[in-house]
Amino acid sequence: MLKGKGKIKTMEEILAALKKANSEATTTANLISGAKSSEPILLQCSRTVIAIHAIPILSITNQTAPRCTYTELLEAESAIDPLIARWKRIQLACIIAVSVLHLYETGWLSENLEMADFLFFGTANSHYHLHSCMAPYISPKDPKPHMQTPFECLKGAGDPQTYLGARDQRLATLFHRLGIVLFELGRGMDYRTIAAMSNEEYAGLKPEDIEMLRKSKVIQEIEKIPFGRSYADLVKFCLTGRLYATSLIDFDRRFNEAVVEKLGRLEMHFSAILEDE
Repeated sequence: MLKGKGKIKTMEEILAALKKANSEATTTANLISGAKSSEPILLQCSRTVIAIHAIPILSITNQTAPRCTYTELLEAESAIDPLIARWKRIQLACIIAVSVLHLYETGWLSENLEMADFLFFGTANSHYHLHSCMAPYISPKDPKPHMQTPFECLKGAGDPQTYLGARDQRLATLFHRLGIVLFELGRGMDYRTIAAMSNEEYAGLKPEDIEMLRKSKVIQEIEKIPFGRSYADLVKFCLTGRLYATSLIDFDRRFNEAVVEKLGRLEMHFSAILEDE
């Protein structure tokens, strides 16, 4: 792993670290901690947090290395102990949340982040071994068009605020999309597959009735997440826009306390349960 002294703030820092890691990987054949050169590099910053990346050189030279998508991971869950499957999804939620915390200022992540952006080295089944670590990676992509989702109805349910410019708009969108990602990880499915979130039954209703019904159904689906009240609350915290406030001086601290630390406690809770079995 690459060790840094603090939070990554620019794309240049990421590219420099990746360039250094690629150079080391090609001369030593193995990365630190015994990882194979075909695996993604994890950037370890202060407070032992993890950030995810793609490795440009390795992505090109190792086209035959097995990879899988989040959808394939979910399909593999049918043969896995449900408790282990949930624990692995909690692990993944922790990694993604911490990565967003460390990378949101860099431009590496699209503000229209979605689970389809994440890929995983190795086969789907290999990620469910008790001692394997979820290791997603993501590449910077061209800007993606904004797509309407059922969760749009929750935007603005937090404290009203005025976004000051393009940066605020981008970050507000990114943290809202993080809420959707955490929702999908909690439910273990693509939100598009949830029938209750379709718009077909709203025909003929008044706009205000549609909005109320939509919010009610979305909240009901969030409440079905089997990770307890704490997880459901942090998902809503992201989706309603309450996570990102333009008036905050120390936003990173808010993000860490409201999302990252809660996910970390949940992950430790699941780990303890598995150790006792």
